[in-house]
Amino acid sequence: MDNQTNAVTLVNNDNYIPQGGGGGIGKANLYCDTTPILCPGTYSVSAVKLVQPGNRIAISVGYYDDSGELKWIQNNDNNSDYWHISKDQTYASTAPIMIPEGKICQGIRFIQSGNQLAYLIFTANPDGSQGQWIGPENHDPYIPGSLENMYMDTNEVVLQKKYKLKGFRIWKKGNRIAPGFFI
Repeated sequence: MDNQTNAVTLVNNDNYIPQGGGGGIGKANLYCDTTPILCPGTYSVSAVKLVQPGNRIAISVGYYDDSGELKWIQNNDNNSDYWHISKDQTYASTAPIMIPEGKICQGIRFIQSGNQLAYLIFTANPDGSQGQWIGPENHDPYIPGSLENMYMDTNEVVLQKKYKLKGFRIWKKGNRIAPGFFI
């Protein structure tokens, strides 16, 4: 994880979902929001956090606007872009996705890959052209065991402005699933 440590992770052990002591993600009858979250224009992803709008787990991305202010984007629409997380049959992919040389990351989305909670990133040229969703060649490795007793870490991961984002992944942080950056 050393190549992820230069991204600032706000560490607050009370920031996780689901709250309430009823068990992990699989026990909470949650859904995974698969709506693509894209930065506007030619902005690139500089921050990520996991959120829970209603009964869904979702990704929120942040970008620095022209004034240098960090702006957050997330889907607040209860649309049909989701899938149910099974308590004993859903696993989480931890496969890294690296951004191709000369490209920027403009978005992130969850996907369902077989019985795994997985993700894709949207890459494009710095001018926003030739954008495409990319993922790992396969979704191994993954967090062993189901998500029944796992939680989602909701701490923000914020890239310092002096670093360039080189990749994204989900990783196991104790009994939590957390986002991470490669820089």
